[in-house]
Amino acid sequence: LPSPNQSTAAAMKLVAWLFAACAGSAVVASPVERVVNLLKDLKEKLEVDEKTEQKVYDKYACWCEKSTARKAAAITEAQEALRTYGQTILS
Repeated sequence: LPSPNQSTAAAMKLVAWLFAACAGSAVVASPVERVVNLLKDLKEKLEVDEKTEQKVYDKYACWCEKSTARKAAAITEAQEALRTYGQTILS
């Protein structure tokens, strides 16, 4: 028969091992928790990307508006110049 000290030591080892196993499982996430964490990280990244892309789009839209206005003005000026040159040629 094991002595009381040996039984107590074995019980302590078992308790220590169970505690370590429980503590270790708390550190290692389950597959579902890992997927949830990945989805949260992806959501955060998408939100940052959305803000960045919105800034780029706003700059592009502004450039388009300015360029369109500039080109429309240039076309109007060119049409007036053509009318003037046409009148000059006919006279």
